[in-house]
Amino acid sequence: MPKPNLLMLDKWLAFAEFSKIKPTIVINKIDLDEKEAEKLYNLYTKVRI
Repeated sequence: MPKPNLLMLDKWLAFAEFSKIKPTIVINKIDLDEKEAEKLYNLYTKVRI
């Protein structure tokens, strides 16, 4: 049950913005830890690219 690598995600989001690509983040396995998935959802929906 590895934790998500948010630094890597942030780097990919920065690259997408640089490349003028609209990114989509998919949060998978929410059945394993719904609260953690909700935290990630709330964090990244506040960021608009």
